[in-house]
Amino acid sequence: MNSQKLIPKPYLSSRLHPELVALYSHLSIKDFAINLISLFSAVYIYLHFGRSIIAPLIFYASINFLYAIFLPLGVRVMSKIGLKRSMSLGLIFRFLYFLCLFLLEKDSLLVIPAVLCLTIHDLLYWVPFHSDIARFTNKKNRGKEMALYQAVQIALAVVAPIAAAFIITRFGFPVLFLFAAVLVLISGLPLIITPRVYETFTFSYKGTFKELFSKENRRNFIAFFASGIEGKIGGVVWPIFIFILLAGQITKIGFLSAAIVFVTLVSSLIMGRFIDEHDTKKIIRLSTLFYALAWIVKIFISSGAQVFITDSYHRVASLGARFPFDTLTYERAADQGQYVDEFTVLKEMALNFGYVFITIILINMSFFVDIKYAFVFAAAASFFFSVL
Repeated sequence: MNSQKLIPKPYLSSRLHPELVALYSHLSIKDFAINLISLFSAVYIYLHFGRSIIAPLIFYASINFLYAIFLPLGVRVMSKIGLKRSMSLGLIFRFLYFLCLFLLEKDSLLVIPAVLCLTIHDLLYWVPFHSDIARFTNKKNRGKEMALYQAVQIALAVVAPIAAAFIITRFGFPVLFLFAAVLVLISGLPLIITPRVYETFTFSYKGTFKELFSKENRRNFIAFFASGIEGKIGGVVWPIFIFILLAGQITKIGFLSAAIVFVTLVSSLIMGRFIDEHDTKKIIRLSTLFYALAWIVKIFISSGAQVFITDSYHRVASLGARFPFDTLTYERAADQGQYVDEFTVLKEMALNFGYVFITIILINMSFFVDIKYAFVFAAAASFFFSVL
């Protein structure tokens, strides 16, 4: 027997780029902070404004709209101060956003600076972040490198909802936001060792919108617009749906969410290798049906056990639909060469216009039918991932 066959291949065929390690370290801390509140932030806004589903929808749609409209201007700040400084400055505004939520119980008008702070964070942070990912990941290993990052994030996401549930039940929502704010500041430390990179954004404000709706960009626009629709429902409507279904049992929600995330941990690494060895677009096309089906099944959920089974299946299916979609997005961005920032801006704008579009529909829907029927729109939007 050939002994070489007994030796497993290394997961990565080359070492991670040092700057990518620093970036992933930053993201691990930052995303843990965000995971602490991601499941409960929409719920908090929902509860604070009298259990109104419209409140969190308007809150986040306001941020999405301002971000999409001002991004062609905001990215010029990045061009002047560089990617690292732009991301670092963005973290300060994310910190201020969490402080606004921390103090929201004392003054509801703080919702306005909260919207502005998160908008400024998004304007300063996301384009350089996505540009760095596209720049530092290795084309040959991009699927596995993305999967490695996803696996670390999933592992942290197992702990986050349990920790969040403990903090909320013992100390309340404000303390959770304060803890997350401190972690966001700490997450900026690994960025110190990343190099200073400057990119020049070449589109004018008017030219950016022209490119966004151009015939050449149509397929990208449709795919990212659809991604925004599906993402908004998953990020805002689904957490509130679970909260209502489980009668506001924060601890149960935390443990249930952790169990669901744990199911996807090993699968993400397996899928990363699979993506690098197979056609990404074919994987998306084959997996989208199973991913969309999970959204339809979610309409009929009526218990915590059903939440666990259905969402576990949904997250595993996402590894074949959502995950390859994200990997292909970074491949497309990297292929743009010096125009990676322009591609990223167009992607972000399409994504956020999708957020705003579905919010308008959901607000009108909420007056006539149960919000769970929003899952039909998420299922329909999923089919457009393969357009990319």
